[in-house]
Amino acid sequence: MCLFIAGFWAVGAGLLLLALNMGLRRAELTDAGDTLQIEVRGLFGIHRMQWHLGELAAVRVDASGMEVNDEPVPELRIEPLAGKKVA
Repeated sequence: MCLFIAGFWAVGAGLLLLALNMGLRRAELTDAGDTLQIEVRGLFGIHRMQWHLGELAAVRVDASGMEVNDEPVPELRIEPLAGKKVA
């Protein structure tokens, strides 16, 4: 029985960590001449990305699919010519 209840506690703790990471995550964008740099800081470390202007197809603001108080939450989307899109 204790093992069964511990499973629920583990799921709850995992969801709490993910929520804290989402709430505390910060991104810094830097335009250094012909280079776009992004640094994302969260609970689980720092992630850095960098593109030259010739590598980008588009940089735009679009709907994220989430809503707060029935208002859509926008997100910045970076679409490189090759590779994964970043939101």
